[in-house]
Amino acid sequence: MTNATQAPPGPLNGKACLITGSTAGIGYAIAEAFLNAGATQVMINGRNRARATDAVAKLRKAFPGAKVEVGIGNVVNGEAQ
Repeated sequence: MTNATQAPPGPLNGKACLITGSTAGIGYAIAEAFLNAGATQVMINGRNRARATDAVAKLRKAFPGAKVEVGIGNVVNGEAQ
């Protein structure tokens, strides 16, 4: 039984998720949705380091109990910088 201050377990309770293209827009919203659904760890991905740093800071502030990490790079083209 959960206490009144705990959210009920979601469908992603305790799961780790990787979301590509998630420093803004739909990808960022998906990262938020996964965390709201109970994921305890997300790794976001994007090409722009400044946007990624900002996105991680926002997610960590909104979900202080979650582990939020970032990977910089282009998952479609490994040669791209």
